Amino acid sequence: MKTKRKIKTFLQGFIIFNILWYLSSMIINMKVLPSPMDIYLNMDNLYGEKLYIHVLASLYRVGSGLIISLFLGALIGLLMAYSNRWNKILNPLVYLHILYLKQHYCQWLCCYLV
Repeated sequence: MKTKRKIKTFLQGFIIFNILWYLSSMIINMKVLPSPMDIYLNMDNLYGEKLYIHVLASLYRVGSGLIISLFLGALIGLLMAYSNRWNKILNPLVYLHILYLKQHYCQWLCCYLV
């Protein structure tokens, strides 16, 4: 019974994801986001090349960036938590960074929705 429910949930998620992907590719209409049909029809061409090397290189870059950012973020957070002087110095930078991200996310979102 649980297996059927898991399969049903997976299929629903897969279908919804592909519908959203298709609609996004139609709205954006750029080579950066191809439609799912283009990807699925050319899947055999992808595996013929050295795809695995590129995937591993990308995963290495993402993983190292994540580890570095987690280490620096934890270090800065601990520094701000235990030192009032560093908290006063770094607190405005943290909030400015958050505002900067919000502003650019809204601009990016508005550019693609208009």
